[in-house]
Parts: sequence; structure tokens; C-alpha cells
Amino acid sequence: MLDYVSSMEREGYAGGYIESTLKAVKSWLLHNGIEVKRKVKIRGARDTPSLRDEKVPVDLETQRAIMAIKVTKL
Repeated sequence: MLDYVSSMEREGYAGGYIESTLKAVKSWLLHNGIEVKRKVKIRGARDTPSLRDEKVPVDLETQRAIMAIKVTKL
């Protein structure tokens, strides 16, 4: 699992993604009677890169978004 995490980090996967796949692997192993007790550190596991550049829309942007939704529903 350490090699898997290192490989995924080198390939540039987000820490949260690596953490969720590792959680699935651990769950599958536990289901099959293998308990993993060792902790694996994952860089950026709590980082949210897709939300890093997000901003709160100003009133005009909000109004445009609402109008666009109304037009597409017609």
C-alpha cells in the first residue's frame, strides 16, 4: 500500500482521491479477514485542489446564473 500511495502521489493524484481509494482497499481486505493496522500518511489528504480558486459570486454573477437556469428550463 505504501508503494501504491507513493506511485499515486508521483502521478499527481489529489490526496483526497488517494485516501478514498486506499479506504476502499482496506475495507475489501477487512471483508476478507485481513486487518491493516499500519497508518499510511498521504500528502494533501485534506486539501481540496478543485476548490482552491473558488470565490463567492457577486450579485450580478448570481443574477446571471439564475437567469441562465430560467432560460434553459423554457
